[in-house]
Amino acid sequence: MSGYTNQAEKTGEGKDIRNTLLAVADTIENTGSDPVCALAGYLLSEDPSYIPVQNGARRQMAHLDRDMVLTELIRAYLRENQG
Repeated sequence: MSGYTNQAEKTGEGKDIRNTLLAVADTIENTGSDPVCALAGYLLSEDPSYIPVQNGARRQMAHLDRDMVLTELIRAYLRENQG
C-alpha cells in the first residue's frame, strides 16, 4: 500500500522493527507477562524493567528508536484497518 510507505520501509528498517517486536513479544509471553502491556509500558515510559533480559530482549529494544517503533506500529495498524 503505497500511501503508507516511507523511507524506513524502503530500507528495510520497518521489517527490522517488526521482527524485533515479534521476538521480544515472544520472550515477554514466555516469561508469563502480557506482551501488549509490557511493550506499551516500555514505549510510554522508556523504563527497561518492562522488558525481560532473557534472549537479549531488553538489549534488542534498547537498540530501537522509540519514535520509529511507534511510527511502524501506527503504519501497520492503518494498513490492516484501511477499508
